[in-house]
Amino acid sequence: RLDDIKSRSSNQATSPLGANLPLSANLPLPANLPQQAQMRQSAKPVGLLGEFSSFSISDFRSFGNSSQAAEKILSKIKSLEMDSIAQKYAAIRNFHSSPLYQKYISIGEASLTQGKKLSEALLDPNINQDKITQEEFFAISDLNGKLR
Repeated sequence: RLDDIKSRSSNQATSPLGANLPLSANLPLPANLPQQAQMRQSAKPVGLLGEFSSFSISDFRSFGNSSQAAEKILSKIKSLEMDSIAQKYAAIRNFHSSPLYQKYISIGEASLTQGKKLSEALLDPNINQDKITQEEFFAISDLNGKLR
């Protein structure tokens, strides 16, 4: 009788509800389940430090008006500075690699290389696809000055 119990327990598993269910590695999976490769998403930065490298104009706008948004970013960096100066500088490096900052730089560079006034560059859809306003541009500029 003990051999019967051992034999059955090796071929069955107990479900959370207590029912004994047979185990089978040969059960087909439903066809509509995504493949593992489809389920993998690009790695997203984690934590406050990682957040800085992914800032976009929509993230910036979600913090309120331009000056509020810049102040919020600055306060996040200052909170990291409390932990260590190395984290502060890592956050600044990450911010400088963010899509938001890269757009800011590209608008400024395009204005200079094309000989356009900044106001003209901001209105040019070929230069400013995200429609960054002059107020937003100068808020990012002021923020950049405070990060040094």
